[in-house]
Amino acid sequence: MTTGFPAPAAVLISSSGTVVPHAGETYTVIDQHFQEPYIESYNIAVQRALPWQFVLDAAYVGNHGVKIPVAYNLNAAFTPSLNANGTVQSNDCVIGGSTRPLCNQFGRSGATMFLFKPTVSNYNSLQVKFDRKFKNGFLLTTAYTYGKELGFRSKADNDDGAPDNYLDFQRNYSVMSLNRLHTFVQSYVYELPFGKNKRFLNSGPGSWILGGWGVSGILTRMSGTPLRFTASGGSLGGNGTTQVPIQIAPFNVLGGIGTGNNWFDPTAFCNVISSGSPKPGCSLSPNGVLVNMNRYMYSGPGLFNLDAAVFRKFPVKERMGLEFRAEAFSITNTPHFSNPDTTVTDAAFGQITSVATTNGKDVGTGNRVVELSAKFTF
Repeated sequence: MTTGFPAPAAVLISSSGTVVPHAGETYTVIDQHFQEPYIESYNIAVQRALPWQFVLDAAYVGNHGVKIPVAYNLNAAFTPSLNANGTVQSNDCVIGGSTRPLCNQFGRSGATMFLFKPTVSNYNSLQVKFDRKFKNGFLLTTAYTYGKELGFRSKADNDDGAPDNYLDFQRNYSVMSLNRLHTFVQSYVYELPFGKNKRFLNSGPGSWILGGWGVSGILTRMSGTPLRFTASGGSLGGNGTTQVPIQIAPFNVLGGIGTGNNWFDPTAFCNVISSGSPKPGCSLSPNGVLVNMNRYMYSGPGLFNLDAAVFRKFPVKERMGLEFRAEAFSITNTPHFSNPDTTVTDAAFGQITSVATTNGKDVGTGNRVVELSAKFTF
């Protein structure tokens, strides 16, 4: 602020009196015929009562997204920007010789984002729940979901809703970045059978000492979120398109954690280069070749979490009570690791060097948190 406001960019006015746009600036174009997206949801479920107060639910749950908006760059290269001799153009924005439409026509080098291109999405899942109704102080709920969500627009990582691939747009349709193929959750509440109105020790010192105690917990186990692999795009010549590595061997999870320890085998992937010296096992690739590895083909580390609590209830009067609780979140103190580095040119490629954050994508670091609380009911 001591230097004042920066000087504004000069506005160029043509001889006809219209504003001349700056060639390198990013512009946004709003669709004047934009239509609201919507979701079609459908499900079918079967429920069965079982002996010993158990109930089994099995359901197919799905939805279909229609006109899902995606930010679309109208000035991306739709074919590789190559010279006649096969080399990558040093300047991919030359009027009359560019594969970028607005560069070719007007000399615009900046992105022109169209809001929005309508796309579709799909979600399909099997959801199973196994419950035991609360009886004799015991409640149990077990749930499992096998689900897969697909779409052109992802929800996280660096694509910000925009496609990764303009050379072959259909390849953007893939698993979404928050998809977890398997999710298992089990919760329970158990009140010890001691004390007033319980099976054992209804009165006396045993009732005072052991009565009113209970435990509860929630166990969560989920598979990992998808990995977004990237490689050097220097030989691609596809402005707006993200290059991916060449996979030369099966994806092999090694399980290492920390700097210098590979979580997956990095030798299964090669960078895409057309000249120089590739690493052992890899080879040179022609310019303008988009590798056929889809984004989000593999998933990162899974998640384990156990929350537990112990509580005791004290009756005060007929309609009044006091409850003390001690709760531990992530009682096992099991770390929730972030995904490994998936940029093939990075020195830490294949390594996990941090724990998950607590933003909308992740589920916390896994550090144990203990809370004490009291509740008065009336």
